Amino acid sequence: MKLGIVLTVFLGLFIVANSVADQRDAQAQPVDSERSGPVACEAVVQKYLGGAMWDHFEGGGFTGFDAVVFKVVSPAAKAGQEIRVYVEARSVVDDSSLRKTGAPYRFEFDFALLKHDPLFLGALKNLERMGTGGTDAPKK
Repeated sequence: MKLGIVLTVFLGLFIVANSVADQRDAQAQPVDSERSGPVACEAVVQKYLGGAMWDHFEGGGFTGFDAVVFKVVSPAAKAGQEIRVYVEARSVVDDSSLRKTGAPYRFEFDFALLKHDPLFLGALKNLERMGTGGTDAPKK
């Protein structure tokens, strides 16, 4: 009887210790581009590119897209990495902060998406401007 109680207690402590170790390891893992799921990011607009991409249709029509290039500031493991997203041409007004170099933004992004091209603005979840800052992009 006593042996059964001792084994049960030992087994319980072993399971708890492994569970705590697994949680600690999961929290300590760095941001991995192979891991899927959105990660909280902060980034600044590096540049705005007008006419960055064109889509031509079979009937002869076409549509254009501009690009916003963000430079990641955080998380630290991704600092300096570029994220390029496309927006419908002329959908971003001239005085938008998306056109201002250095404008700070916060959003959630799944870095596994960088394997796919093109990415559109909707890939940045909960996009919001942080404070003020940034200079106007040169007009072309």
